[in-house]
This record gives sequence, structure tokens and C-alpha cells, in this order.
Amino acid sequence: GLVIFDNRRVLHSRSSIADTDGDRWLQGCYLNRDGIYYQYEQLRRKWTMSLTETPFRNLKQAVRADYDKMGVEYDREVSKKTLDNLIDMLKSQKDAYLGAPVSLMEHNIQTASRALRAGEDDETVVISLFHDLFETLAVKN
Repeated sequence: GLVIFDNRRVLHSRSSIADTDGDRWLQGCYLNRDGIYYQYEQLRRKWTMSLTETPFRNLKQAVRADYDKMGVEYDREVSKKTLDNLIDMLKSQKDAYLGAPVSLMEHNIQTASRALRAGEDDETVVISLFHDLFETLAVKN
């Protein structure tokens, strides 16, 4: 059998634990982490490439059909999910108070409802609903 330990995380001994244990055999094995990560990335890219069947390695090699396919996939994976993703992010802030008396979700809804009651245009109401959406995703400068 083969067992690999990360010596940075495992405290181990190289001598016998008890006098009756007899001689121990220890085979050292040192791994090049960069090499392992490199091989993993190469295999991941090759596997992903076979899944997406992308015949080009950079955008200069792409042809019109490749761009059309990217557009269809972008529409399916991004454009059609944007509203659901934004609503999910808003809902995820229902317990994020950050020291305030109302959660970020409540604050965003209050802001949007005030804009709506004030007769603001649809764009302003929507922007008001999501204006603090990234408050918990990015640190302040």
C-alpha cells in the first residue's frame, strides 16, 4: 500500500515507539507540489476541453461558429440566470445586519420601495433594490 503524508502537517517520529518494535523501515518520498498542481491543471484543461469541444486554444484561432457557440453558452449560463442570481444574493443578506438595526436585505428593499413610492423610473427602483448587494462580497478600500 501507499500512504502519503504532508510533512508540514503531520508530527511523526523516525525511531521505534517501543523497544520491542524492532527495526522500522521508512521510505522517504518527496513531492514537487508545483509539478503536481501543473499536472492536475493540464489534465483538468484537457478534460474540460473534451467536454466543451472547443477546437481553439486562443481567441485568434476561433472562427465565427466558435463565437456563436460561446454566445449561446453565455446566454444560457449567464444572461438567463442573472436575475435569479441577483435575487439569491439579495436573499443571502437577510441575516447580514453589520451592526445596523435592519439587515442588508431589508435595507435594499426599503430603499427600492421608497424609490417606487416616490415615482422614480424602473431603472432607479431596480438599482435601489440591489445597491448594497456586494456589501458582503468585497472589502472596503
